[in-house]
Amino acid sequence: MYSPSPSSVLTDLLAAVRSTRQNHAWEHATLHVLGGRGQIRQTSGLSDPSGFTLFGEMLVEDVDQAVADAQAAINEGRRGLAIHPDCGTNLVVQALLSVLVMQLLGRAGRGFSVARFTAGLLSMTALSMAAKVLGPRLQTVTTLADLRDREVTEVYALRVFGKPAVRVSVGARM
Repeated sequence: MYSPSPSSVLTDLLAAVRSTRQNHAWEHATLHVLGGRGQIRQTSGLSDPSGFTLFGEMLVEDVDQAVADAQAAINEGRRGLAIHPDCGTNLVVQALLSVLVMQLLGRAGRGFSVARFTAGLLSMTALSMAAKVLGPRLQTVTTLADLRDREVTEVYALRVFGKPAVRVSVGARM
């Protein structure tokens, strides 16, 4: 029976994380390009080690061209395209900060209190502002704007839970 060595498992895991970060950057850059051209309205994306999926109404041809343009832009040094204001990372940061504040306020006592309500309202407002700064900073960890060793292998339409989407499959550049 084959049993992979711990070092090969770690190498594979690090390669998968790197690919996902690169695809996450590419997904964001593609959304920036499509948005700049007015080719999308409500869209979200999901990245994984073998590519990314964009959810929403869009033409495969538009996505295919935007993917190529996004890669060229990032490889030319426009690394800021890897950061997106609507990234789920920003939502996670805000949610985590909110839970932290609620836990702290929950320890302050039971029942309604104007003081706790006011503290909660002010804290949540401050956290919303902090998340707008921290989220994009965290995206510099969850994305990797270096696509020189990646290439698109396929772009195609699909349906996910009955909703339209476009899958961009990515592999190592040969």
